[in-house]
Amino acid sequence: LERTANTARSSSTCIERPYFSVVVREVWPPGRKLRCRLQSDGPIRHIKEQVKAWNGMGSAEQMLLHRGRELDEGLTANYYNLEGGDCIELAAVGGLSPVGYKPKPLPMP
Repeated sequence: LERTANTARSSSTCIERPYFSVVVREVWPPGRKLRCRLQSDGPIRHIKEQVKAWNGMGSAEQMLLHRGRELDEGLTANYYNLEGGDCIELAAVGGLSPVGYKPKPLPMP
């Protein structure tokens, strides 16, 4: 994916804020994906907000992983070297299930 630039103009200055997309993939249940739009200098908290709007899972219940590292919501995409097209894995903290997921009961022996 190519990086695009949004430009905000104020008086005679020009501030460039590049946006890019990352894919958030749920670990369980597998197969669900969300494409998030993010600024390179934006905090990881913005991804968590988009995930909450998508599946209702609160920020404290989300664990975002990228290349084996847990992403801290106060740090930026630049800190983690996130680029367009990167895949971030979403896991529920403490084994909580995502909203709407109901496990099947185990068969009795």
